[in-house]
Amino acid sequence: MLLSVNYASFFRNIPGDTLRKEIVDFIVPALKAGFLRAKGEIKNISFLMLKDKTNNLMEYHAIVQIEPDAAALRVIRKLHGQRL
Repeated sequence: MLLSVNYASFFRNIPGDTLRKEIVDFIVPALKAGFLRAKGEIKNISFLMLKDKTNNLMEYHAIVQIEPDAAALRVIRKLHGQRL
């Protein structure tokens, strides 16, 4: 049985007016292939808007699906802790 793991990068607390292009521009440098490394590809970008009912504040997040898994892990490592 073959088990496939698909990694997704979660970008939390992004500005509410963030464009898909801004996320792509932020991620692409980390996707570039290097010596013996596979080039990555963004497969999907989803935006989430959450409302805190106690104080009516909105939170905005993005989930980015990247393939192959090795490229997704590289993006996670390179961009961890950086702000969009």
